[in-house]
Amino acid sequence: MKRALIFCWSESDRYPCEIREGDYIICADSGFKYAERLGVKPDILLGDFDSYSAVGNEAENVITLPTEKDDTDAMYAAKVAMAKGFDEIILAGGIGGREDHTKGAVSVLKFIRKKCKGFISDGYTRVDVVKANDELVIPYDRSIRYISVFPCGCKTVGVTLKNMKYELDNYTIRDDFPIGVSNEQLEGKDSVITCRKGGLEVYTVKE
Repeated sequence: MKRALIFCWSESDRYPCEIREGDYIICADSGFKYAERLGVKPDILLGDFDSYSAVGNEAENVITLPTEKDDTDAMYAAKVAMAKGFDEIILAGGIGGREDHTKGAVSVLKFIRKKCKGFISDGYTRVDVVKANDELVIPYDRSIRYISVFPCGCKTVGVTLKNMKYELDNYTIRDDFPIGVSNEQLEGKDSVITCRKGGLEVYTVKE
């Protein structure tokens, strides 16, 4: 199954990832501005358009959502992508700027990861969610400055970080002690991140 990319608000001028032929593009409200800067045309444009007008923008479908609703525009877009059967959903943007919006985007990613592959990226920072007994491999990249790891919830048990400057082995990370902040890759080695119970938020920050 081909991927779905959900463009959200972003001030980034970088591509969130390599955009492939056949990727299904959903723009959530002002995420259209991010896609427009990159020359990416949406298949669906949706939102309540409280901060951006859909008038005059080309898309195969425009879905206007109510301003007062439980789902954020990004969450609604994720549900649309999942209903269409995509097994990988990438949030393009949605991080940086307002911290509450970043938190909201990470919450949407956690929802996506219950059933699908996916991550968040604005080309500068990538956010992954690692589920229990899964393995995240981050290929060595000279442009990566930091990798930070946080628990999903109060604590995450059995955290192992390999091929990193500060390694952990079967460690319990808690949300009141940020031991996972600002780690680094070892020269020429792919970083490997796993956990046994709970989950992890992993932030990969590039130069």
